[in-house]
Amino acid sequence: FFFLMIRRPPRSTQSRSSAASDVYKRQIQTVYVDHCQQAYGIVLQIDQWKIVYSGDTRPCRKLIDAGKNAYLLLHEATYQHYQQQLAEKSLHSTDIEAIQVAQEMEAEYLVLTHFSVRNGFLNVQSCLLYTS
Repeated sequence: FFFLMIRRPPRSTQSRSSAASDVYKRQIQTVYVDHCQQAYGIVLQIDQWKIVYSGDTRPCRKLIDAGKNAYLLLHEATYQHYQQQLAEKSLHSTDIEAIQVAQEMEAEYLVLTHFSVRNGFLNVQSCLLYTS
């Protein structure tokens, strides 16, 4: 099991203080994602911490909206950016698409999962360059 964790630039202190006022929130939400029938992502909120798990999916607006301002996003990146057509055909995401989802979601941290050497090695340098 391999993963890549990327941190986005820090939020303003105003955003942090508003998150702190929502303490004691505890909820689990399932979100229908774009993969196959009955495929779901999960949004887990405990106090001010929101953790989002995509499961297998194409980039998905419902997941982005539900996971807005997440502390941690775990998102699949089955294919590399140059394998866009394969990702679309198999209803998976590319590395760059997962990064774009994290940016749009404004997630503090991103962990890329579900990548495989059979699809080529994940190019960590290009992922990091894309996020800067």
